[in-house]
Amino acid sequence: MKPETLLDAVDILTIPHIVTTRLDDGTKHFEQHDGLIAQLRQAVASSLGRTESGRSDPAARVPVNGEALIKYQQIEEAILQRFADVTERVPGLLPEDNLRAWYVEFHRYAKEPEEIAERDILKGWALWIREQFDPPRVRELVDSDGNAAACPECGFDWFDQVLNRGKGWADVQRSVALTVTYRDDERGGLTASFARCGLCGQTWHGPQGIRELAWDLENKK
Repeated sequence: MKPETLLDAVDILTIPHIVTTRLDDGTKHFEQHDGLIAQLRQAVASSLGRTESGRSDPAARVPVNGEALIKYQQIEEAILQRFADVTERVPGLLPEDNLRAWYVEFHRYAKEPEEIAERDILKGWALWIREQFDPPRVRELVDSDGNAAACPECGFDWFDQVLNRGKGWADVQRSVALTVTYRDDERGGLTASFARCGLCGQTWHGPQGIRELAWDLENKK
């Protein structure tokens, strides 16, 4: 699979794309979604009592709150600043149009490290928006008897997680060390999913990493 480029990150935010969902029977369902910025705007507008005619209603899939409105405004302002940095033209009304116009100008002179830095920022926006529509599912690695699996890296199965701390006190929760976070990669796969130890921070990325962890756990029994 080719590395994700800055243009890939721009596209997912700005133009319609096909989202693949794997169903329980193993088949795949294909659906066209608007660009992520448009989806977020539609959801915010619906939550404020407005709709964009002719569009599917993302608000049916996401409980939009004030944080989503603030995030949309931050993304819009960040795009306007980028646009102003590369051209003296008057920006358009829609942030996705301005982002695509910015990319054309920026790509003319940007070096690879600059493109990678911008790509990662845009990927962060996309991840935040996706998780409003489809929050990741987290599963603790415990068996049917409630026994937690031990991390192959640090050897711990449980740890004391500090939730809050003050002078002379701490709010501590007993937590399972190993968890798997399932996150939709919009291709019906597990490339965006990962397993992680909450104590030592060791992380196993994607289907290959999760399989390696499963093999380690199975062979330590």
